[in-house]
Amino acid sequence: MNSRLLESLFEKQMFKEISMKFKVNDKVRKPKGYSFDGVIVAIFTTTKGEVRIVAELENNGMLHIFNENQLELR
Repeated sequence: MNSRLLESLFEKQMFKEISMKFKVNDKVRKPKGYSFDGVIVAIFTTTKGEVRIVAELENNGMLHIFNENQLELR
């Protein structure tokens, strides 16, 4: 991203500090409910500013979008 675009996004508060809990390539698991061991491939915010994590299921390749509180580091 170029610096002017970032400045614009910050000014409009469309871009907020994204999760410090996770980063791309972190290995994660879903501790509750169905089993999901995966690797984070993307982190983004919704238009409402909520953080979402995209994880790829190991040995399958399926992508799933999670809330931050649904995952933990392995």
